[in-house]
Formats: sequence, C-alpha cells, structure tokens
Amino acid sequence: MTKVLKQTIKVIFALILLVVVFIGFLFSNLSMAWFAKNENVTANGFSATAKVSPNLIIAKSAEEITAGNLLFGVEFSNPATTNMIAVTHDETASETFLKYLTNHYAIDFNSGTKKEGYELEFAPVPTDNNQEYFIDYTVYLASVFGQLPVKSLNAMITIPSSVDNEFPYFNAASIDFYVGEVSVANYRGTASVGNRNESVDLFKGQEDKVVPLNSNGYIKVIMRCYFDGALQDSNGIAYINSNTVDSTTVSIGVEFEAIEN
Repeated sequence: MTKVLKQTIKVIFALILLVVVFIGFLFSNLSMAWFAKNENVTANGFSATAKVSPNLIIAKSAEEITAGNLLFGVEFSNPATTNMIAVTHDETASETFLKYLTNHYAIDFNSGTKKEGYELEFAPVPTDNNQEYFIDYTVYLASVFGQLPVKSLNAMITIPSSVDNEFPYFNAASIDFYVGEVSVANYRGTASVGNRNESVDLFKGQEDKVVPLNSNGYIKVIMRCYFDGALQDSNGIAYINSNTVDSTTVSIGVEFEAIEN
C-alpha cells in the first residue's frame, strides 16, 4: 500500500468519524426541551373550531348572536403568523398574563427544567406586536329558547382526540379562557391538548349561573391560544422540542357544554 493511499484512507476515515459525530450531535439535540433553547415553534397558523351543546348557540360576533342565527359551531381561519414563541400563563405578567423565558442557559437540556443553582428569568409578553406569542379568538354564547339556569358552563378541548408520538409539541397547545374581557378577575382557567380531559367552568366562582336568552344578552368568551413551554409529560420532560416542531397547520377544537340544573 503506497504512502499516498494510506493518507487518503486516513482522511476518509476522519471524514466518516466527523459525520458520525455530527449526526450523533443532531440526534442528541432532538431530546432538548424547547425551553432550553427558546427557539420559535414553527406552525403555519393556529386555527380553531368551536361547537356547543344542543341547548346553546354560538357566534363570532354580538350582532350574529342577538340576531338569533342558529349556529352550533364556528371556525377561525389561520392567521398570517407562521412562527410562535412558546410562553406560559402568569397572572402577574401585566396585561397579557403571559410570559416567556429569557435566560435559556439556566435550563437543563435533557429535562427542560431549571439547573440546580439557577433561577429562571422571564419577561412579560408585550401588549403590542404580540402575534408571535398568542392568538385571541372570541366567541359569543347564548340560549335560544329562554334563560337557561345551569350547574356549569364547561369548555373542553376535544380536537385532537389523540396526539402522534412523533409530534409531542402539540400537547403544549393551550387556551386561556376569559369571560367578558381579558383580566385577572375574568380568567376562568386554562385547557391544553396535553390535559384535554379536563374542562374549564366559565361560571367558576359565580353564584348566578344563567345563560341568557340571545335576544336579551350573551356570554362573551375570549380564547387566548398559545404554546405553553412549561408543560411537561409524565416523565418531567417538556412537550416542546424546538428541533422537532415543524407543522404546516395547528388546529384545535373546543366544545362548550351547558350542564343544566
């Protein structure tokens, strides 16, 4: 074997080793929680559908609901936003009540939780130019047959019914529910795909639980949709992994159900 051939073989082996190491690096980074890197969650829009139980009607505007249009479901098309930054709910975050992580180095790459000896630092989501952080969809609910006394008025995520293991980030899709306007007092709770069996009672904390007749009034519900970077699976790993999130469409479905007395 000539000296030149030996050197050529050594170069080839070195290149192969470099490629193997690089591939190993990529696969190891696939397990990093998104919170550790806080990269954008790529999603070609965040669409939503909402439907109601047979004793309710729903609309996308106050004019529609008071006109008595018998709608039992509405759809919201995708916004122009194609990249969303993951956030989490915090009632102390002024006005938006959402915050995002700023010191990514304090997060353990494997678990997505903070490293020992570090404290996480957050900033409130801005009140302007915040379409990359969340999307608000508003619906109006009412009864069409008369005032409807109820035990509860529940909102639950029903779509998707299951999540492909290849795309665990979808479990982090979440909705904060507000009745009337967005405020601490009007916040009723959060539902997420990862906890889709749990419902939010829109009458939580209220004594007078009555759905109005549409000609006399309505219940305005603001659904604040976002990806919750703080949500974790049963193993304590954050759902969002910035290296695996590549969705053409994110669609979530909500059902409102009036539980009568």
